[in-house]
Amino acid sequence: MGYNSFKDSLHCSLSGLKLGISGGKFFSGGTESLSFAETLDAVSVKLPAIDKIGSFTVEASTPEGTLHPAVHVLQWKGPDAPVIIYHHWSNEHPVDRSCRKIFSHRSFTLNASVVLVQAAYHDAPGAFRACTSRLASFVTMTVTSVAVIEALVQQFASQKPRPVYVCGVKLGGWVTNLHHSFYNSAKAYIPVMAGAGFGDIFINSPFSSCVAASARRNEKMVRRILNFDDLFMSRGSHTNVYPLLARYDAVSNYYRQKTCYGDIPVAVMNENHFSGAVAYKTIRNHIIRSIDRIRR
Repeated sequence: MGYNSFKDSLHCSLSGLKLGISGGKFFSGGTESLSFAETLDAVSVKLPAIDKIGSFTVEASTPEGTLHPAVHVLQWKGPDAPVIIYHHWSNEHPVDRSCRKIFSHRSFTLNASVVLVQAAYHDAPGAFRACTSRLASFVTMTVTSVAVIEALVQQFASQKPRPVYVCGVKLGGWVTNLHHSFYNSAKAYIPVMAGAGFGDIFINSPFSSCVAASARRNEKMVRRILNFDDLFMSRGSHTNVYPLLARYDAVSNYYRQKTCYGDIPVAVMNENHFSGAVAYKTIRNHIIRSIDRIRR
């Protein structure tokens, strides 16, 4: 095990100990769940008009009841400008921290509106734990974000056609790839530190120490529900996907996640799971380069 992988393993082990003491390990309440597709079919969202800087609450009807994700417009350039939709990582607080670090920096010079999608169960510190005890709740949280992104894409298209780019880090990267898999309605997708082997994070990585033993024993169910390699590859063309992975990531394992991209060029940063998430300059430059490449 290299030094970077050791740091990921140590971080996960300490987190696992804390969750074990508090009784909050992932999926301790059960691994029964509808699939991503079945859950998405049961989700509907009511999205207000998004046409100015501000925060907007979204009402989502889901198999887990009514949830309240949100949309935050950090930068609005008007109806003619391209739109970048960004999704944060899991349990991020403040929820706009990484988004602002990436897009509010003076070196981000693209003339584009920046819209942050806030996942359900992220309205306050500690709220995220409400969706981690059961796999079904976690799946619902994830695909509700996918539904919100699709509602945004369609609303922007109805206002005035313009390029919409979807990107995100960690959880946001998984949501980005799921949206591409189900809809592919955005101009391009820029997933960071994610692929399609979502379930393997919980079963076959150091993060498994944060997962309940009962769920680990039911690893086939966890993988069947959360891995979406077949769904991703069924999209056919992925020429509008611009992934960035971390070479030393022991959680979203570089070699495991790279497999889903096939012949798609994958950018690589020499970081581990936790240092990669805060490599804001590298992520920012990758997003800028990807969008510039699309515009040529």
